[in-house]
Amino acid sequence: MHVRLQDQDCTWELVLDEFDPPPLEEWSSIMCEVAHHLRSGLNNVVYEAAELAAGRHLTEHEARSIEFPIVSHAGDFEVAARRGLQHAYDLLVDHVRAFQPYGNGDGFLQPGAGLLNQHPLELLRLFNNYDKHRVRWTVAPIPVVVQLDDDNGYTTITFTTDPPDPMPELEPSSAPIESGTVLLRQRCGVPLKSVSLRGGVGLAPAILTPAGPIDAVVLGQSWILVGGLVILRIDDLTVSIDEVYRRLQIAMTPT
Repeated sequence: MHVRLQDQDCTWELVLDEFDPPPLEEWSSIMCEVAHHLRSGLNNVVYEAAELAAGRHLTEHEARSIEFPIVSHAGDFEVAARRGLQHAYDLLVDHVRAFQPYGNGDGFLQPGAGLLNQHPLELLRLFNNYDKHRVRWTVAPIPVVVQLDDDNGYTTITFTTDPPDPMPELEPSSAPIESGTVLLRQRCGVPLKSVSLRGGVGLAPAILTPAGPIDAVVLGQSWILVGGLVILRIDDLTVSIDEVYRRLQIAMTPT
């Protein structure tokens, strides 16, 4: 890595010189499996609830119809819920409805503007459809932590005039990592003399999907815009779906 000074903009950048990419094909396979198992897990919870409510094992015909419904429009929910939840309808319907992408629900997993409402369940359905139709995912590493060691004098920034007060925020990159990626940027607004840094970078796998028009970026830090692509960090998706599991299990627990 090296530091590049942009004198005309009073800006410095931390640039990655060389990058040996991780096994992205393997990452892609693993992340497809993650999405598949997350979706299957939701269906399994519904199946367990349906047998609990019925007080017996489901028939093969009933079992084939069991599914955690995910719909984009409120008008489609009732039919999907009656078919997918079956005997567990009364037990789970209010909880399942609260998680749907078309509304704010109970304040968790809220949708936003833009691609696919930027909602975890909508994304989960999308990624499983990709997998079913054998559409290859594009997986890339993105920087999630750029840590500078400024406690021991290893990071110093000097200016040709008085330093800005306060110092501007550091701007970490959200671009997929490759040789030449700018990992960190600081727009100081004051002419720079020198920058000396020491630190490290943490990476996370991300799924890249075609973006199209996007109105806003919401849902915490899951979505990041990068040159016409939308990036979803898979850890954000798994945490969100895990919360759905947790709440459904609570609904099934006798009080």
